[in-house]
This record gives sequence, structure tokens and C-alpha cells, in this order.
Amino acid sequence: MEAASRVEARLSPIHNLDEDLLLNIFMINANMDEDPPEDRKSIQHWGPRALTVTLNVSHVCRFWRQAMLSSPSLWGRLIDLDYLILLKEEWKREIIRRTGTSLLHVKGDHTSNNPAFLPFLAYVLDVHWARIEILHVSAYFENSYKGDLWSPIARPSKVLRTFRVALGALEKPIQSSQTLFGNDAPNLCDLELTAPFQANLYMSSSWLSQLRHLEVSGATLTPRPTLLVWLEKLGDMPLLRTLRLYSAFQSVLEDPMLLNVVLY
Repeated sequence: MEAASRVEARLSPIHNLDEDLLLNIFMINANMDEDPPEDRKSIQHWGPRALTVTLNVSHVCRFWRQAMLSSPSLWGRLIDLDYLILLKEEWKREIIRRTGTSLLHVKGDHTSNNPAFLPFLAYVLDVHWARIEILHVSAYFENSYKGDLWSPIARPSKVLRTFRVALGALEKPIQSSQTLFGNDAPNLCDLELTAPFQANLYMSSSWLSQLRHLEVSGATLTPRPTLLVWLEKLGDMPLLRTLRLYSAFQSVLEDPMLLNVVLY
């Protein structure tokens, strides 16, 4: 009976799919964009996530497992900070090991005050910055982390494509003498910044001209650019498709320069 079941399983249409097509399906599943934020401390109560789905699928059969373990780019898309900080250290290392030298998609949408979050984020940024393609991190909670979270993102990046970071107030904010990505991020096209990023870190950067999406909010640190400076800067962004600015410039009443707007 068991032998007949195994034969029937091998005859199933899904076993006619070649490895490339299977990996494409696995890649679709390995998309963290739809992962919801979780504040429950026990991962046993979490719903499905891209990483957990991939881990489960890798145990379906030997052929699938071999195909998935031989694809570092698949695991590189699954650096789920919220989930990984709750795993044992050896499992965190194993997931990172499976990424090989592939590009990384890093996501964290942290809502609970877990002291492991920022140190692990700092580790990923410091050790793996050169291969992070997408960084999407949002964390709002009081913390006493005094480590250097920002030095890595002052380094150039040849592969960074999306940078969306909102971390609120930190004990050690990014230094005003630093520049984002060392003013060298030739593939960057999607940028979202929330305080504590000061305007001088990015307003004169060469990569602004290649952005397609830009959002700046909560820029409460001074000095903030004037509205006129922003309007002039937009003239240097010919590829920009979407723009959102929240508290990103001085109020018009504070703007020391007269603004003449001509409508055609």
C-alpha cells in the first residue's frame, strides 16, 4: 500500500515540473512584502510568513529540498529580522549561511521591545552591507541600544536598490558628518527616510537624480531645508514618480526666501 502511494505521488503532475520552474514558484513564495507585523513573543502563534512557508516547503520531499538548498538567492530574499531574532543562535547562523554570497532582502517591522532586534540589525548591516539589495526596517519602541548602527550605511553600496528605514529616536543617532551610502549608490531607486536623518545627509547626494520613489517624514532635526530648496531639488530628479514629504521642510512662514511660483 505504501509503495503504491509513493508511485502515485511520483506520477503527480507537480513532479513533471523541472527544477527551474519549481524555483520560480519558490521565489514567488519568498516575498516578505505581505508579511504582517507581529508582537507576539512566541513564534508558535504567528501566522504564515515567507520564511516559514519556505522552511516548510523545503521538507516536502528530497528533490524539492535539494533544489532549494542549492539556491542561495532564494534564502537571500528571506532575512526576516522579526522572526530570526526569536530563533536559536544556530538557526540564525544556518539561515544566513544558506544565503551564500547572494544579494539580500532584509525586512523588520518590529513593534515589541525585544532587546535583540537592534543588535541583530547592527550585525546584519555591518557584516553584510555590501550585498543588501533591499532594506525595509521599521521599529518604534524605547531602547537603550548604544551601539553604532549607522556606520555601515555610510559606506558605498553598488547593489542597494531600496532603502526604507524608520527607527525613531536612538541613543546614538547618525552623525551629521556622515553621508548616506558614501554618496555612491548607483542602483538606488526607492528611498524612504524617517527621523533621525538630517537633510545634509542626502540633499546633495548624486543618487537623488536616479530616484523613482522618495518619501521623507518626521525630519524634526534642524536645520530643515526650505520649501524653495526642495522645489529646486525636484528639478534634479527627472525619474521621480512618487513623492511624499511630511515635516520635511521649514514652514512657509519660517522660510527666509520669497517663493515665486509660475503656473503654465
